[in-house]
Amino acid sequence: MRWCKRPSCSPAVRSAIPAAERPRRRCASFPVTNAIYSFAGLEAMEQLRRSRPGISPDAIAPYAMAPEKVRGGSIDVEGGAFRSGRMWYAIRFHCEVDIASGVVRSFAFAAGDPIPRNLWQDHNLVADDGPAD
Repeated sequence: MRWCKRPSCSPAVRSAIPAAERPRRRCASFPVTNAIYSFAGLEAMEQLRRSRPGISPDAIAPYAMAPEKVRGGSIDVEGGAFRSGRMWYAIRFHCEVDIASGVVRSFAFAAGDPIPRNLWQDHNLVADDGPAD
């Protein structure tokens, strides 16, 4: 995986994407650790969409292959996974979040190869979320 440091989405960019803005507003009301996971996950999926044409992530699991580390307003993910097109791919990232404002202060990531299907079950990775309720 190649480490890719990208500027985080500015508030102006985020507000131009209404579908992404609503979840960010909800995240601000979460307990701190949950908010960090949520802001970082949303940022990771948005950065992936922008940097990799054809990738359309719909889920992220920061803890899939290795434990993540949360300290203060930051999260370090070395063994994460994201799902796109019913396939899981490796990802690692570092994200620093200002919880009070909901602003991602810094973000860097590296997206990797597909995770072999024979590892999915052991890491609780599923091809889809099943039928909607």
